[in-house]
Amino acid sequence: LLVVENQREEALAVLKKAVEAQPDYLPAHYQLVSLLIAKGELEQASAQVGAIRKVSKQDVRAYYFDALIASQRGNLPGAREAIQQVLKGAPQHVPSLLLAGEVEFRAGQFNQAQDYLRRALKGSPDLPYAERLLAATYLRLGTPARALEVLQPQLSRGNRNPQLMAVAGEAYLAVGDFPKAAQYFAQTTALDPKNAAARTRLGQVRFAEGDTEGAIRDLEAASALDPKVSQADLALIANLIRQKQLDQALAAVDRLEKKQPTNPLVYNLKGIVYLSKRDFATARANFERALQIQSDYLPAIGNLGQLDRLDKKPDAARKRYEAVLEKEPKNEQALLGYAGLVQSLGGDSSEIEALLKKAVSANPQSFSARTALVNFYAQKGDGKQAQLAAQDANAALPNDLRTLELLGQVQLATGDATLAVGTFNKLVAARPGSVEPLMRLARALVV
Repeated sequence: LLVVENQREEALAVLKKAVEAQPDYLPAHYQLVSLLIAKGELEQASAQVGAIRKVSKQDVRAYYFDALIASQRGNLPGAREAIQQVLKGAPQHVPSLLLAGEVEFRAGQFNQAQDYLRRALKGSPDLPYAERLLAATYLRLGTPARALEVLQPQLSRGNRNPQLMAVAGEAYLAVGDFPKAAQYFAQTTALDPKNAAARTRLGQVRFAEGDTEGAIRDLEAASALDPKVSQADLALIANLIRQKQLDQALAAVDRLEKKQPTNPLVYNLKGIVYLSKRDFATARANFERALQIQSDYLPAIGNLGQLDRLDKKPDAARKRYEAVLEKEPKNEQALLGYAGLVQSLGGDSSEIEALLKKAVSANPQSFSARTALVNFYAQKGDGKQAQLAAQDANAALPNDLRTLELLGQVQLATGDATLAVGTFNKLVAARPGSVEPLMRLARALVV
């Protein structure tokens, strides 16, 4: 009753007395741990879980509380391990299934997340949070139609939860329904006026719809909500540059500079605007200003490299990357950027290959590095090496479906349609309900 009336401190005091008076009364322990976790008192909660185990050594709820505590601490492997202990003895325990889905979502394991969340909803169909999280998972898996299918019952009931509105906006944006996306993002911002992410999305959708004035208004409002460099700032500047409204873009960067005067990103953006104005000298000065703040800031190094190439100064461009790699020989972005520079300079393909291979060996779990190597071989016309590199990528990242898609595309491009069909069939099975894998499979079948 005290919890219902929002008297948490009083409730905690009462429960502590109950536990002291009757140490073997587990319901009091359970409620006490739940309240401590809700308050963020994780050390006390963990100690109380220990007290539960003194009463009941293999208590399933103790493992569940371990998982909750680990999850709140950001220890996803620990949370996963504790959840499995619960599910061994209680495979249909809905709170654990829901928590497992959340943990896998945060870990980027979206196939596993959808499995747990669907099982949770099968056991308890009326779980709005689980439905929202499952919809968000489907979006990450590239199946927005399934996300909308999951959300529709809540939307039809008129649920006004701002998180629901935001996920619905993302789903409609993913299927290309800009008016509906704008409608739901607008509802999100009305319900949660300080939600900078939703207002940013609303601005981006309005740009896509051609409502430039409304888009700028929303993105500026979102920027004002965040004292740091925000997605709203970046979206506003990028869209203004894209629309050739360069003076407005420069004004937006100037406002950003007032927020973050020592952030190299600001001066890199300012350099890009001047580059678009074809004022190369001022662009260079701003890129160099970014490097004065952070000498290894790779976006500015890359932009200066392109200016050096135009000025016929390739050695200067090379030296910047080499300086970074001397300090950080495994820096993935520096290795990939250097490979790109050498390629743009018409350099020797063996040097490019060596840089890309080094990026892969130094960062074996990087999809970007492996994709760059595959694309290098494909552009070179070496289909055999492209396939081998794609197979290696899939073996190294078996849970990343992008590697399966990459392998199928390479197989198809190099004339191995039969292998491509087999690969795309696997992709279809892994992403049920997604149209894109089916389209890729269809193309492979008609070759």
